Amino acid sequence: MLWLDACDPGLTFECHPVDEKMKSMSRTLHPLLFLLASFWGPAHALCLNGRPTLENEFKSSRLVAVATVVGLANFSEPSDPEGIAVTRYDFVKKRLFKGRAERFSVWIDNTSSRIVFDQGQDYLVFVQGMRREAFVDACGRSALAKDSGEIIRRLEAKRKGVESVR
Repeated sequence: MLWLDACDPGLTFECHPVDEKMKSMSRTLHPLLFLLASFWGPAHALCLNGRPTLENEFKSSRLVAVATVVGLANFSEPSDPEGIAVTRYDFVKKRLFKGRAERFSVWIDNTSSRIVFDQGQDYLVFVQGMRREAFVDACGRSALAKDSGEIIRRLEAKRKGVESVR
């Protein structure tokens, strides 16, 4: 951490020397803030274009389902055989809202904005692309099924023709 212990006369803003008490307090607070941030909750993707509407995500998806993760495989690149470049998640559908697959896979690049699925868990997934290009939008509504009750209810209503997906 950079400390300003003396004021630079060339600075155009007012500055104050940092005393030892402030340095000590900061050394104590920084690790505490890091620990709090670590347990605050899951990190989410940086969505520069915002989150798609439910209607748009449904339209752009080739498959929408509640499905269980039954397997996963990590793949590396020749340039980094020790690292993980992409993870393939294998699903078995439980409820289908769009598409026809009983079993399907999605490929998630190992980036800071990736979505991670836990094996054995049920998820609401909005799958875009085909075969090895199939993916879910980390900015979209793919999530644990138990956390997606309202969206699932709206998808069920659309399937029955009761309402539109908005």
